[in-house]
Amino acid sequence: MGEPQVESQHALSTIPLQHVKNLNATNLDEPLDAPYDLICVGFGPAALSIAIALHDSNTPARVLFLERQEKFGWHTGMLLPGAHMQISFIKDLATMRDPRSKFTFLNYLHSKKRLVAFTNMSTFTPLRAEFNDYLGWCAGQFSHCVQYLQEAIDVKPVRKETQKVNMWEVKVRDVVKGTSRSLNAKNVILAVGGVPEIPSCLPSHHPKIIHSSSYIHLGSSILPDLNGRYNVAVIGGGQSAAEIFEHLFSQYPNANVTMFTRDSALRPSDDSPFVNEIFDPDRVDTFYSDSSDLRQKTLIANRATNYSVVRNELIERLYERLYQQRLEFPDERQWRLHICNKREVQGVHLDPKDDRVRLCIRDVRSNIQQITDSRYDLVVAATGYRHNGHESLLRSVKDFLPGGLHLVSRDYKLALQPGKVQEDCGIWLQGCCEDTHGLSDSLLSPLDTCVGGCFMMTSNIHLMRSISSIHKPLLVSCVPPPLPLLLAQMQKAYDGLGNLAEIAPSDNFNASMMLHSTSTLLVRVPTRNIAGNFEHCSTVKSPLVAKRTEMRRKPSPDVPRIAPTVVPCRKVCACIGQQHRFILALPLGLQIQKKIITIVIIRSSHLYFKGVWELNMNDTLHASTAPIYRGPSLIEGPSYPPLKHVTLGQLLDQQALARGSNECIVCPSLNTRWTYDTLRSESLQVAQGLLSMGIKPGDRIGILAGNYAEYVAVFFGVAYIGAILVVLNNTYTTDEALRALAHSGCRILFSQPNIGRVSMSKLLDHLGPHPKENERSEMLERIIMLRDSLTGFPTYSDLKDEGRSIPLEVLESMHVKVDLDDVCNFQYTSGSTGNPKAAMLTHFNLVNNAQAIGDRLCFTPADILCCPPPLFHCFGLVLGVLTVLSHGAKIVLPSPTFSASAVLQSLSTERCTALHGVPTMFEELLSLERPKDWRCDRLRTGIIAGAPVPRPLMKRLVAELGMREYTSSYGLTEASPTCFNAFTYDSIHTRLTTVGKLLPHLRAKIVDRTGAIVPQGVRGELCIAGYSLQKGYFNNLEKTNEAMRRDEEGTLWLHTGDEAVFDENGYCSITGRFKDIIIRGGENIYPIEIEERLCAHPAISRAAVVGIRNARYGEVVGAFLHHSPASHPTKPTDEEIRAWTRQTLGRHKAPVHVFWLGHEGAPNEIPQTGSGKVKKFELRALGESIVDAKENGRKLRIEQGAKL
Repeated sequence: MGEPQVESQHALSTIPLQHVKNLNATNLDEPLDAPYDLICVGFGPAALSIAIALHDSNTPARVLFLERQEKFGWHTGMLLPGAHMQISFIKDLATMRDPRSKFTFLNYLHSKKRLVAFTNMSTFTPLRAEFNDYLGWCAGQFSHCVQYLQEAIDVKPVRKETQKVNMWEVKVRDVVKGTSRSLNAKNVILAVGGVPEIPSCLPSHHPKIIHSSSYIHLGSSILPDLNGRYNVAVIGGGQSAAEIFEHLFSQYPNANVTMFTRDSALRPSDDSPFVNEIFDPDRVDTFYSDSSDLRQKTLIANRATNYSVVRNELIERLYERLYQQRLEFPDERQWRLHICNKREVQGVHLDPKDDRVRLCIRDVRSNIQQITDSRYDLVVAATGYRHNGHESLLRSVKDFLPGGLHLVSRDYKLALQPGKVQEDCGIWLQGCCEDTHGLSDSLLSPLDTCVGGCFMMTSNIHLMRSISSIHKPLLVSCVPPPLPLLLAQMQKAYDGLGNLAEIAPSDNFNASMMLHSTSTLLVRVPTRNIAGNFEHCSTVKSPLVAKRTEMRRKPSPDVPRIAPTVVPCRKVCACIGQQHRFILALPLGLQIQKKIITIVIIRSSHLYFKGVWELNMNDTLHASTAPIYRGPSLIEGPSYPPLKHVTLGQLLDQQALARGSNECIVCPSLNTRWTYDTLRSESLQVAQGLLSMGIKPGDRIGILAGNYAEYVAVFFGVAYIGAILVVLNNTYTTDEALRALAHSGCRILFSQPNIGRVSMSKLLDHLGPHPKENERSEMLERIIMLRDSLTGFPTYSDLKDEGRSIPLEVLESMHVKVDLDDVCNFQYTSGSTGNPKAAMLTHFNLVNNAQAIGDRLCFTPADILCCPPPLFHCFGLVLGVLTVLSHGAKIVLPSPTFSASAVLQSLSTERCTALHGVPTMFEELLSLERPKDWRCDRLRTGIIAGAPVPRPLMKRLVAELGMREYTSSYGLTEASPTCFNAFTYDSIHTRLTTVGKLLPHLRAKIVDRTGAIVPQGVRGELCIAGYSLQKGYFNNLEKTNEAMRRDEEGTLWLHTGDEAVFDENGYCSITGRFKDIIIRGGENIYPIEIEERLCAHPAISRAAVVGIRNARYGEVVGAFLHHSPASHPTKPTDEEIRAWTRQTLGRHKAPVHVFWLGHEGAPNEIPQTGSGKVKKFELRALGESIVDAKENGRKLRIEQGAKL
């Protein structure tokens, strides 16, 4: 066997295999121009295992591997001298699957003439360098099948002769030349490997900061002098960190080396035999069949086998070395080696005059942060890898994913929408399925068996080519009651093993089959169903036994079912050897000849049973087809990125340390420009001032003010000490404000003499500067002027002056006691349905919701958000301030209250890249004349929420403001607030008609009035579950229990009261409020569709539809309309409005009552909450009063006429 070339990981490759007996990989032909049977993105160990499995099976296929590296290499940056493998050599690329393969590690040793010598070493764990050489030896034999320096950048579906996708187009970029090309393949495997992850608190590109994966390559160039007195920091507590730590003090005898780890000690890895059984191939079956909750618990329980753990022998060596240091140097200041436990790196401090790095370290026990005195010549982040490289490659496939999620079958096949993709096309994922396949997914040890799913697909390529006869999909249901159903589906071609057995019209099914016109019937065991996971209680021996196999239902839902057409089976005749006879009752017009069908049962990706069935098709009987079943309206958001476990104060601390001199808040109308350092300083002074007034954790602090930088400082200052900020709506009347202050029990109120054009004098005069003292309030002790001054009232500056008496140490001691789950904010709900309630939101709620929102908008520190929505609402405070802060960006508050002209000016002068608002804000903004020198060429994104976006408005936003990446959004105060948000790359139609997809770590369902989950495409009440839910309504247990209910599984769901619908891709459309639905004569009418139709009329700029009480029908449609004289000078008549509606909607949806704003008792503007939601309960009451007045006037005229 010839010497192999040394190649690399992370590949895209080419392998056409000839079906020749005793085939050698080195004899493979070069690929032709025809589409490939398989393209594999990545040529690391996983892809190499697939290539070997193809070779060993003599499968005739044309396969290409693509690799972005210049050659094969496996963790070459960590090939440290003396480092051993952590697994047995038996777990190589072939032995566990086929010990006779020529690609085993033992055969490698034999070819290198080292087999006997290795045996004499009496070890099962070879050197890591030797195992890397073994992998390169294997890869070298496929070198002509790999194209190196080729990076896949996109995978696109291809439709040609059929409506279904029949091929995938892989777009490839030449890494050296920069040119791009496209390759076509029937199947694609994504095995892109892990992406080195450097913590976000560290600069991603800094000459002194590297990831452990490049330690060997870059470390020696950064530290060239082996006798140099360097300072080096290693971040991490796992095997890689420990190995680098050991290598540094052995390689650099004069260096000072410090390891920072969050754990209390280095933890030994558990590689005991019983625990190691979790990596056995059959354990993947068990793990995959478990519920998602149980899988998560299993992962956590077994983390000690793989994550943040160190081999025991290495721990002992390190401890011995540290002990020798104690022995040699009693004075700790002379020690060169340090392991700092319970330390977390929070950021870096960079000095422009010194390229070395100082680290900001948080003591996990005390929560105290400090910047290291040491300046590090090198910082090595041994912080693991992200396994989400497949997500960007699949962006063009998102419309074909059920619920928009990357769901995979047991065989690693990506679940695609049934009916949209031909059965002989598929995408497989490798190395990114830990949540569903267990800890072994991304490891080297089980590769030869875990690639079985992908291999089974490729080994059936010959079968796919032989299919010539094509029939329409057909499901065979068997047998007569009381036996359960047995299902089979006739398809065009082989659909892979991943999506078999995911169909069932009822919960009593036992197994699922796929029937092909090529006389192939495939049964996959175990079977899964959207109604729950199913696991076996007995072994399947034959199809007839399979009918009687019992299964237990588990509650956790998984992938959606395939929509079946069921054909009843009249009879199953007795078994004669392996011959079985079916007689089917076919639908009218369907003609199928007698066929002999091969039955193949696949279990754990291996052939388990094979037989022949005879199908005798009787086309004389008729049967109606069963209705198509759509998957349930139950979706789960992505599980990545992980949730942040920091409080609001810690978040601000991190950002101030990382980018303290960067601008954070700008208020152009007030000439205020605060950096992150300034905001932190102001917030700490507010916190000290509050402590000086006796404020304690849990106390409520109110704020009733405009959009100022000081508002944000109060928000964080209150959070620092564990108190709760109660944000009050600026539009409150005096009575409303007094009720909210009394209800929340505020001790301090921040306010100002005037908020915009509204005077606060009535409220302030009533309360005075010390309301409790003058017996005007039971709880409110003091009112502080946030901006400006008012005689007798203390000011914001007075508060800071008073706080100077509180040492920072006292504040820090308070801060460390603040918990993630502490309530930090009372947000009064917007009250679109009546009296507001105080939602209690926590640090954990707000920080993570803000992070998710910014991720959807693709925010970076370079972004500048113009945020006119008020800070008293979550839109301004969370989607605005916190979202910007969590991503290190900048926020612009154009004016204290909304001013379209101020927004217009800020967009241009501040060079904003994003803009938030509700539709009415954007309408007013676009109505203004723009100065000649005005520009907004950097504006790209933002969120439009609060109300549906009219299509004409959307077109103008794109055309005039350039907001091509604007996103629609949905949320509610009780969910902190955002639940759904569109992606910036979604189509404009999607962003216009939906509110996007669910945010990470959330779950959503749509239920009917009985609480049952409805099918996709059916309207119902939207319910949300997950980390973002409020703790409840303050002092309102009744309303809390009404809105937040646990299901039978114990999951807490927030019932939003909003009516919504999910499509098959997981996008959500809000169709109205449940309480806003108009019930006319027992028929539901949805206001939003009528509003959309009315707004399409050139004379109407805005519409709000409500139900008006009616004696005959119960309710009829009433419409409040805003006339747009610029586009249509005269108002249409009521009958013209009704005729316009009836052109596209039913007659019963045409408005019976038409109210023009500003006329005949209707208000000049549609009443809204502070967040821009329409107060339909007010419109309903107003409309009914107008109708009653008209009716009474008409009756009076009739009575007067009768008297005459």
